[in-house]
Amino acid sequence: MARKPQFAPEGIRHATLNNHRFHLRLTDPTEENFLWIDGRSPPLVLDQVAAEFLAEVIDAMWAHQEGSGDHTDRVCDQVVERMYGRYGTRFALGRNRVTRARIRADLDRIFGTLMAVADGSCPLEAGVEMQEIRQEAWAAPARMDLAVTYRCNLECPHCYMGAPREMQELSTQEWLSVYEVLWRIGIPQVVFTGGEPLLREDLVSLVAEAEEFVTGLVTNGVLLEEHAASLRDASLDYVQVTLESHDPGIHDRMVGSADGRYGRGCVVSCACAGGGAAGCDRKRIQTCPLCVACSNLDCPLRPAA
Repeated sequence: MARKPQFAPEGIRHATLNNHRFHLRLTDPTEENFLWIDGRSPPLVLDQVAAEFLAEVIDAMWAHQEGSGDHTDRVCDQVVERMYGRYGTRFALGRNRVTRARIRADLDRIFGTLMAVADGSCPLEAGVEMQEIRQEAWAAPARMDLAVTYRCNLECPHCYMGAPREMQELSTQEWLSVYEVLWRIGIPQVVFTGGEPLLREDLVSLVAEAEEFVTGLVTNGVLLEEHAASLRDASLDYVQVTLESHDPGIHDRMVGSADGRYGRGCVVSCACAGGGAAGCDRKRIQTCPLCVACSNLDCPLRPAA
């Protein structure tokens, strides 16, 4: 797939750094700079200088990281020159003098701190100060659920879907227009839901076109096995499979099925939870009474390296 151009930077900036997804939203109406790493909430709140450094890193990566090869030096050199142009003349004398060497040291320190958090360190222990986050004042939420269809292949009596299942749906192109709006206002994550989103023939294309977002899928799992590899290759980040019960009989009765939908619908998630064919680590599976969400990097649902 051809590399897509960066979306308008006034909304949100994104880059993949050491296999982690970074989404930076600058100058929210709260005058705070928010960073989501792999779509986790709450976001980190960066001070102005740290946010400027990260924005410059992302812009430099988009400018230089084309194709294969290590372009780290070119990225760092551009960041240092941009930050020196911004601060070098303002602080040219005395103890607070800003040199290129000092800027490079600050870049290494900030980047190291953010990567430590990305790899699982506690933000406080990594040196990120705790700040209150007032979500009610945000310009936009951190996640948008996209009901791409109301059709479904199950008959759950407890379904909350109140509208008719067969109704006009947005086209692929109309959803792409929605993406542009969401990106421009600064939403870093989209989740495909429904109905049963896997009933859309263009779902893999919709996921692929949303590669700059963190992407998730909420599904009953019936069609998941046949689409898992394509969704992984399309850049899907995680999937949530709804399980009504650990008991196959109870699950099938609750979804209005008597033909073994439990086995077909849960094959991937159960393999992950059991450490079976998917080769997943049980510690990386998040569970609740009604769902199994697989976020394991070795799962076939994860993006290829």
